[in-house]
Amino acid sequence: MKRLKSLLKIYEEINRIRSDPKLPQLQPMGTIVDLTDVWSKTHVEGDCTMNPHLTVQECRFSHPWVHNVSDLT
Repeated sequence: MKRLKSLLKIYEEINRIRSDPKLPQLQPMGTIVDLTDVWSKTHVEGDCTMNPHLTVQECRFSHPWVHNVSDLT
């Protein structure tokens, strides 16, 4: 019975959060970046000479999606 009460409290909290009007809308699945394939291909090469344990293939970094020179106005 104690577990049931705990579960009911959890469900109440989930429903409270779901009904919050300030909760941001979820993105449609088609607009979510595929982190396993697409995102990793955007990584850029970097300088890893300070870490002898990394190979050249492993020395890749994520970067801003918007270039520093982009006009966002």
